[in-house]
Amino acid sequence: GTVPITEIPDLKGRIEIGNDTVSIRDTKISDSGVYTCRIQIGPSAELNQIFDENVTLQGKPYIMNLNNPEMNKQITNTSIVLKCPAGGQPVPEVFWFRDGDVIEQSNRISMTALNGQQSGQLEIINTTKSDFGQYSCSAENYMGKASLKFELVDPSLGNSGMKHNFFLLQPSSVLLYISVVAITSSWTR
Repeated sequence: GTVPITEIPDLKGRIEIGNDTVSIRDTKISDSGVYTCRIQIGPSAELNQIFDENVTLQGKPYIMNLNNPEMNKQITNTSIVLKCPAGGQPVPEVFWFRDGDVIEQSNRISMTALNGQQSGQLEIINTTKSDFGQYSCSAENYMGKASLKFELVDPSLGNSGMKHNFFLLQPSSVLLYISVVAITSSWTR
């Protein structure tokens, strides 16, 4: 069950095919996958060649749950949990900061995995008033970085205890090509 790429609704208007080359503009992570080029040589396709190309898009990191920022924090009377649900390809590294300085782990502060993302979650236990302030996480790979800022306010001051600022970056394009001389070629995914 392969589908000609010209019939994939999500690729409509974003692909160009010519000279046995496929170009995809405004790529998305969902464009990753196996693309197949079927080449038929001769008027009655006496010779068939099939080439599979596994495409893994690389892109700048991004932060998930942008539409529901409350999912990224939990504050109780004794602990603070901040989440940095990052994605990207290659998988980004996550770093945590407080007032611009790198946070070090201690007996009260730990960084744990979140959905397979190492250091994706920051937890502070036995909190005190001095733990409130500005925090941020930065998800970084060689393609770029994305960050999420948290301003933690002491809940006893009557505030919700949290403000969020998001920065989102997207991947841009991919080019698939195969160098063969053929009478007919078709691309599927």
